[in-house]
Amino acid sequence: MPGSAADAEDVLQESYLRWSAVDPAAVEHPRAYLVRVVTRHLVRPMITRSFHSILDAAGAALAPHGQAEPDKPTAHAPMSGDGRR
Repeated sequence: MPGSAADAEDVLQESYLRWSAVDPAAVEHPRAYLVRVVTRHLVRPMITRSFHSILDAAGAALAPHGQAEPDKPTAHAPMSGDGRR
């Protein structure tokens, strides 16, 4: 379900654009086609949010104990001496 009236309008507009791009004579069951298009527009954001939640949870589970975020690059400490080997 859309979260707001603006979300519902977006779904309606996207669905209309999809319908206007197709030849209605080529669609055997227009009602079924429109239900499928609207459903996909409604479900896609939920799937995307779920996917990102799963990735976040997996990242946290795979991170070393006590570390919630992946390592960030840090500046290297200068070598002792003049740096020659």
